[in-house]
Amino acid sequence: MTSELRAEPGEAWVRNEGRRADEGQGAPVVHPGRHRRAPEARSSYREVSAIGEFRALWSAQVLSFAGDQFGQVAIAILVYGRTHSPFLTALAYALPYLPPIAGGPRLSGLADLFRAAG
Repeated sequence: MTSELRAEPGEAWVRNEGRRADEGQGAPVVHPGRHRRAPEARSSYREVSAIGEFRALWSAQVLSFAGDQFGQVAIAILVYGRTHSPFLTALAYALPYLPPIAGGPRLSGLADLFRAAG
């Protein structure tokens, strides 16, 4: 008994379980979706981190996130220093989260009106 993996480019990978595929027994198990890959073809974190471009993009994302957090804290400290109001300080810290929370659900309906590119 063998377990054979096969996939065409852009198709789901198929695992034939049971006898060999040319013997006609053993139903293929299909795992749908473009994002599915055979377990043997998956990359590890070490392999991905070895790619310089990925490290640069990941580092930029981490620095951007850290900068955003430092900016929010600085604005909250500035607001508290001028108003001495914990409520206004919390409001100033929370306001940058409002556009993704409120805009996402509202704009997703608009995005559904257009065809996907590609």
